[in-house]
Amino acid sequence: MFPGLAVPGIKNIIAIPVKEMDGRICALLAVFNTTKRHLDIALLKSVEFSFGMFFHNFSTYSTIREQGEKDVLTGLYNRNRYEADIPGLGRGFWKSLICIYMDADGLHELNNARGHEAGDRMLKSVAEQLKSRFGTKYSYRVGGDEFVVFVPEQEEKSVLRLCGEMAELLEKEGYHISYGAEYRKDVSSMGDMIKSAEKKMYKMKREYYEQGPHDRRKRPGRY
Repeated sequence: MFPGLAVPGIKNIIAIPVKEMDGRICALLAVFNTTKRHLDIALLKSVEFSFGMFFHNFSTYSTIREQGEKDVLTGLYNRNRYEADIPGLGRGFWKSLICIYMDADGLHELNNARGHEAGDRMLKSVAEQLKSRFGTKYSYRVGGDEFVVFVPEQEEKSVLRLCGEMAELLEKEGYHISYGAEYRKDVSSMGDMIKSAEKKMYKMKREYYEQGPHDRRKRPGRY
């Protein structure tokens, strides 16, 4: 009971803790303005277990759902979450939106030459650079070596500068990225915006593979 509780309209409260399966307190179950103290305590205790099971099941569901939306290797959202978010992103909540489409160049070759652990380190490095500049809310790994980031209400020049900084730092680690950014004030079609960013990314990727030791023009699988 809390007879001194100074809340308008509430004369007293009876509350009991609701415990998770492991014994942790996850909630409080309470009744207000009761005149039958013992009866109400018995009633609360009778439903305590059911509420505890509800919170346990909800927590388990949330964990499973999060695992289904996260890329295990990088910690970014995966393609499932990406496809689920796209309709909401295009509803015009922001004054502008930028889509960044990014590719980790040479992943296939790195995997073949030094093993998949080396390729994983490359993907993790790219993901960490993305997180540090654009956060995780709208950052996705959508394929083996492809990433997409949506940046609301930022200047295009600022976003391109951040991408350039990323590229320089990753270059020092021996990695190369190609990227394209598409800026829209009025997003009439998310699909068109994403395709435009992807097209710019592939242009940079072709230029990368057509120079020096990366030249693929005489090899199978040229872009």
